[in-house]
Amino acid sequence: YEITSTVEMPGMPAGSVPPQTITQCVTEQDPVPKNDASNQECEIKDMNQKGNTITWEMECIQQGQKITSQGRMTYKGDSFQGDITTNMGPNAGNMTITTMVTGNRIGDCQNSE
Repeated sequence: YEITSTVEMPGMPAGSVPPQTITQCVTEQDPVPKNDASNQECEIKDMNQKGNTITWEMECIQQGQKITSQGRMTYKGDSFQGDITTNMGPNAGNMTITTMVTGNRIGDCQNSE
């Protein structure tokens, strides 16, 4: 999938953070796109599927701080769209960041081994 994410942060003008596009393998067994930040460890705590919609809660540790996220994505054929709400810890001002995510299937996953 080619995945584009747009971040909205409180106090930042709309469009001030440019959209980011990555390519990532997303499968039925692993339907949640990964955060590629190498400076954090993340674990999905709860994931549910109802029809074509997947919801999840994720907990990450970044520079010793706990960050929690709630996400929702709806698949429609070879595409999906959704949003992720991330709650930063007290050291980041307890800020809430909303990320809008869209994805389009561009082909089969390539085996990286």
